[in-house]
Amino acid sequence: MRDYSISGEFGDVKLFDVCPASGAFSSVDRVTSAGWHRVNELYRIHRPRGVSSGLLLFTLGGRGQIRVDKTELVTESGRVVILPPDVPHEYAALPGEDWEFYWVHFRGPYSELCTKDLLSIGAYEIPMETKWMELTLGDYRHFASVGMERELESAAWLRRVLHRLLGQAVAARYTPDEQGTARRIMRFLEQDPHPQFSLDLLTSEFHYSKEYLIRLFKKATGMTPYRYWLLLRLKRACFALEQGQKSVEEIALECGYGEISSFSKQFKKCYGISPTEYRRLHGFCQN
Repeated sequence: MRDYSISGEFGDVKLFDVCPASGAFSSVDRVTSAGWHRVNELYRIHRPRGVSSGLLLFTLGGRGQIRVDKTELVTESGRVVILPPDVPHEYAALPGEDWEFYWVHFRGPYSELCTKDLLSIGAYEIPMETKWMELTLGDYRHFASVGMERELESAAWLRRVLHRLLGQAVAARYTPDEQGTARRIMRFLEQDPHPQFSLDLLTSEFHYSKEYLIRLFKKATGMTPYRYWLLLRLKRACFALEQGQKSVEEIALECGYGEISSFSKQFKKCYGISPTEYRRLHGFCQN
């Protein structure tokens, strides 16, 4: 197992000084560890049981691939990822890229509630200005106080960060631009007709968690992305059936169906008639 607390062939590491808990405060949140990494594809963190603290990943450059519970996403510069405590997760640099990021482990009563609030609106990943990240982490590194005074100063810093992230997440979640995001997803599905639906592809393209992307799209359109993709696929099948140049079997294969029975079942469920009946009623040869 590699030691990621010191620089190595996987990349460069800097650890920040962390104020130890004095035990004098029961209501104070605290940073338990923090640092900076610039790593390559040899770097990989795998925690099948998670960790007891929350974790923030502030990306400054490059891209990282993250799996938290059953959600996968690719994070990049200007994004902050929050990983809740005791939840399985893993993360790594994308192959061929250097990933530069700050990381902060934290725990405490306020941070626990704030993390729950962030996840309740689907915000594993939050957009944030890179300059703000650098200034904020710079502030933490240069606290002048020591002892319990620094412990309180560190707790106040953590609260400011989490509060800022929550505000950013709320703004992104309830902005009128949700309609615009849904339209961009629709155009992506329309312009690039993939034979198989991939929610992972959508989350990678639009940088949202799966749960949030589905909720955003359904709120704007009344259907899930998968349902919209399915309707697009069946509409393409309708057009091909109307042209009358290909067999039903050929059309089914072109639309991504491995078996004609599956194609016919979905087609009839959507339109109330079989593909063959649709061709008879709407084909160009029927005038």
